Amino acid sequence: KAELNITGEQEAVWNAYAGALKQAIQQHHKHMSSIPMKAAPGTDRRGWLQRLADSEARIDAHLQAVKKIRPAAEALYAALGAEQKQKADMLMPAG
Repeated sequence: KAELNITGEQEAVWNAYAGALKQAIQQHHKHMSSIPMKAAPGTDRRGWLQRLADSEARIDAHLQAVKKIRPAAEALYAALGAEQKQKADMLMPAG
């Protein structure tokens, strides 16, 4: 927020973005905690198809998080000035 020099007029769209990001992260962590993570080679007892299903679930959880954040990010970006957009392009995460 400080790095982008968010103004008082931009505060509402910033707060909407921050709220969407926080909610997406919380849901993503909750979902990810239920999916087994990659085990060390030779120690994973899940079958091949289960590992594929778990990988798909992790990718889907990430996609859902990005989809939840994107509308708020687009609204924030639209409210930024040219210099702020340049900073956002360098600083803000892609997903």
